[in-house]
Amino acid sequence: MLSLDQAKKLPIIVFGKCSFKNLEGKIVLEGESFFGRIGIGQKYQIFEKEKGISEFRIAGELRFQGRAQFGTDCRVFVGENAIFTLGDMASIGGDSSLICTQKISLGRFCRMGSETFITDSNFHAMKNTATGEIHPKSFEICLGNYNFIATRVTIMGKTKTPDFCTVASCSLINKNFSEFGENILIGGVPAKLLKQNLKRDWEGEKQSLEHYLKIQ
Repeated sequence: MLSLDQAKKLPIIVFGKCSFKNLEGKIVLEGESFFGRIGIGQKYQIFEKEKGISEFRIAGELRFQGRAQFGTDCRVFVGENAIFTLGDMASIGGDSSLICTQKISLGRFCRMGSETFITDSNFHAMKNTATGEIHPKSFEICLGNYNFIATRVTIMGKTKTPDFCTVASCSLINKNFSEFGENILIGGVPAKLLKQNLKRDWEGEKQSLEHYLKIQ
C-alpha cells in the first residue's frame, strides 16, 4: 500500500495481534516517511494487555498528515470512496471502533481515550412517513486540533469541534460546537456546552507526549 521508498523505512509498526481483513484501498503518507511514524496496537496507555481483536478494513483512503497512534484492540473501517484523515499526533485509544463511510478528519493532537466509538453513518436510511422523504445515512465528522476526547465517548455524524475542545467521559456528540469558540468543555447525552475558558495543559504535556509516544 506504500511506495518502495516509503515502505523500506518501516513507517508503520504493528504491535501484537492485528487482523487486516481488507486492504483494497490506499494509505497516503503526507510528508517524510520514517521509522515508527505510525503505531498500530501501540501500548501507550495504563492498561496494556490486549484481547487480540484489533481489525483494519481499508477499502477507501487512510491519510496520515504526521505521526499517529492506535491503541490496543482498535477496529477501523474505511469504506469505499471514504476518506479518514489523521493530523500529526492524532490517536485513537485502546478498544475503540471507527467506521468511516464518507469523511472523518482528526486534527493535530486530537487524542481519544479508550472505548471511543466514532461513526459518520447511521447505517440504515430513515424515512419520513408523512412526506416520504428519505434522510441521508452519512454525515461528515471534523474534530479540531488539540482536542482531548475522554473515555467511552460516542461521536456521530454532523459532529464538528473547534480547536482546544475537551469532551467529558461517556458523552454523545452529534452536532457542530464550533460556534462556542476554542477552549471549551462539552459533555452529556447529547453533549452540551459545560464550561468555557478551559483546556488540557498541552504546553505542559507536549514534551513528555512527544518523548513517550515515539517508537524507538
